[in-house]
Amino acid sequence: MPYEIKFARHHGRGDLYAIELLNIMSMKSSTERMAALKTMYGAVSQLAAKHGKFWDSKVDAALTKNSHFRQIPYKKRTVIDLKDFLSWEVLAAVIAAPVVKHSICMRQICEAIQDPVENGVRGGRAKHGFKFGMPRTMINSKAFIKTLKHHLRATLENAQWPVKYENFYGFNQPTEDKGQPMEKTIDISSAAQAVYAIAAKAYAAHCDGEESWGVSDSKDQQPFIVDALTTIAPELNPEQLIAVTAAIELGQETGNVPNLNDNIVVPDEARDIVSRHAITAPIEPRSGEAGAVTPSRGDAIVVNPSVTPMINAVFGKATNGAFADVETMVARLNAQSRDLAAAHEEMKSFKVRASMSITAHAGPAPVIDNIRTEVNMASAADIFTSHKGKKAPMLRFNVPVLSHFDEQDREVRHHLVPNLDDKYIFRPDMLLRYLPALLSNRNTYVYGHTGTGKSTFIEQVAARLNYPLVRVNLDSNIERADLTGETTVVEENGVSITEFAEGIIPQAMQRPCILLLDEIDFGRSDVLYVIQRALEGDGLLLTEDKGRLVRPHPMFRFAATANTRGQGDEYGCYPGARPLSLATCDRFTNWINAPYLTDEEETALLQLNVPTLKDKEARMMVSFANEVRSAFIGGELSSIVTPRGLLAMAEGYTFLQDVLPRQKDAMLVALESAVIDRFAEDNRQRVVEIAEPVFGVA
Repeated sequence: MPYEIKFARHHGRGDLYAIELLNIMSMKSSTERMAALKTMYGAVSQLAAKHGKFWDSKVDAALTKNSHFRQIPYKKRTVIDLKDFLSWEVLAAVIAAPVVKHSICMRQICEAIQDPVENGVRGGRAKHGFKFGMPRTMINSKAFIKTLKHHLRATLENAQWPVKYENFYGFNQPTEDKGQPMEKTIDISSAAQAVYAIAAKAYAAHCDGEESWGVSDSKDQQPFIVDALTTIAPELNPEQLIAVTAAIELGQETGNVPNLNDNIVVPDEARDIVSRHAITAPIEPRSGEAGAVTPSRGDAIVVNPSVTPMINAVFGKATNGAFADVETMVARLNAQSRDLAAAHEEMKSFKVRASMSITAHAGPAPVIDNIRTEVNMASAADIFTSHKGKKAPMLRFNVPVLSHFDEQDREVRHHLVPNLDDKYIFRPDMLLRYLPALLSNRNTYVYGHTGTGKSTFIEQVAARLNYPLVRVNLDSNIERADLTGETTVVEENGVSITEFAEGIIPQAMQRPCILLLDEIDFGRSDVLYVIQRALEGDGLLLTEDKGRLVRPHPMFRFAATANTRGQGDEYGCYPGARPLSLATCDRFTNWINAPYLTDEEETALLQLNVPTLKDKEARMMVSFANEVRSAFIGGELSSIVTPRGLLAMAEGYTFLQDVLPRQKDAMLVALESAVIDRFAEDNRQRVVEIAEPVFGVA
């Protein structure tokens, strides 16, 4: 007998919807459970428009952009038929999206549907080799289902049901017990905001008022949120505490935790709680094993004077005479805590120094090219800040900053140091991956689609650190002699003699610099084998120069950029890319994926470089660029709009809008000159189709 959907009878009430989904997920029979989920999936379209639009548009957009599952018949590549290709865990998560506040895992599921190679899970029985729609975060399906049920229950708690919702699997309307008034409860979202507000005050005290920046800030801020939740726990009943905890866990899993540097809006009903429990003393985050607390100079134990006489009356006997009173013991503990904190900071500094391959040499620094280079250490958090001047707590470690001096001992700018772009927007997660590798001399491989700023990222890091950089484009015309060198015939005192002219690699290896192998996946394999020994860090043997061994300078570093991960063209967008040998790939021990800038980052980049550009106009341009990139990745276009091209368009538009009578005319001319006219003839119509609805131009 087909499963009967009950929530539809109540006009799509979100609470009843969540209860029914919980009931289905608890079914013992996998066959019945799957059939019921498919039935409920089909009925989702009957929800209120505000739910349906959210759910349909997200899944449909991902399905439309997918280019990997061609064996699915086109007529079945629709949202409604998607249910036939999903596992029951994914199906349950998709169905939960309209009622769970943050739509648990919905973004990851859509990413897995759109691009399974990058975001999906391999396996399953399907010919395409992937578990359709299952993101990597759901590999542990049992844990995921447990979490999903937890969040559905939190949704019901948020609705403030007066009795247990499990009693309503029959969907009887909840009523109050006439003999007992319904208990007044605080809204769960308000309680969660109170937790964040309390945590924000504690975090501000910990950071001494400094604003921080970085996508991984949540890891540094999480201990403060846990402490704040523990602080207000007595204010909540057990059900509320479970619901608030679930809501906060959900935010952490989906990346929707507010940054504690931001202004946390506290609802009126939660203001009293925040005022009673606001933490102002600095708190050090926990680290290491669960329960281990990093010692802090600021955490001093204070004895409550009202209970001191009572404690002192038995304290001497309780400690076998070791302490006469509690104040003496507390003073000693505080002193030991301060010493331990100082030792802990020194140990952290020692670990950083020990992990670095930069060694302190006795005597003067060597002079190369008439330039003497000195190495100083500085905090990465101070050097690499956001475009708003915020610091990233995760970058609180030292990095080498180079200084260069001429023969007169005057500090000079090294000619190989890239120009500094003070408007460049760094991504802290990429810095966190690259800077430690730079410290420990690990070869870095940065990969990503064209226009993501892979080479520019390495260049701007070098510019901030005053680090010389040698950039080599490994196109098909680069030969072995270009890299290692060759023997040439020169005339000296009227006599022809042979001498060895060093190539790019030995010249760079003997200097404090970063050698950037740009587009390494376009290089010829026979040429790349030349650099394998050099990548090992033991030096380069020049057989052409009588077997001379060139040893690397202590500050020499390798980095490479590519459109692929060294395994050939995965997307069909880079026909010239070659697979790299496993031996070459193995010598790169630090891999960084460079994605496109987020909408916020790219909008900020445009407005930083073109201050007269309005926010709405900047967002329109970013939206257009993202659509073109999606078409490129999907194989519809042979080129993209890079941030450089977008900047050219913005600059052209701001100039032309003062010249041409209509802003639409200015936008059209800027669009054509900076973007459309650079596309091949067979691509231009598709670009115009993308631009028309965004800019309203034809």
